[in-house]
Amino acid sequence: LMNSRFAEVLYIDGDNFLIHDPRSLFDVKEYQEAGAIFWPDFFVVNPWTQFWNITEEPARIMWTFEVGQMVLDLNNNHTWRALSLTHYLNQRGPELYWQISHGECELFLFAWLFVGAPYT
Repeated sequence: LMNSRFAEVLYIDGDNFLIHDPRSLFDVKEYQEAGAIFWPDFFVVNPWTQFWNITEEPARIMWTFEVGQMVLDLNNNHTWRALSLTHYLNQRGPELYWQISHGECELFLFAWLFVGAPYT
């Protein structure tokens, strides 16, 4: 994603099947304001994970992000900062961050929370 030549990206995993033309997602008002659309994953964030302390957010029940599908505005400063932090966390994931999280589905969420990046 970070090396994309596109200013806006729709990321779709190979196991996703589109049933509608997704181009209208780029016109959604909430996306244009926030710069990111995520869908909830199957997992709920661990309320005891150390990431709550790292982000200085109060622990709460939240769905993790389904990272097999997302819409991102890479020109949006908040989105770019959160994506950069996600990249950092995933690069160091195997030795540290994956051991205190559910992997990338939580790492995306906590990166967005940490930098205060809006999403819908």
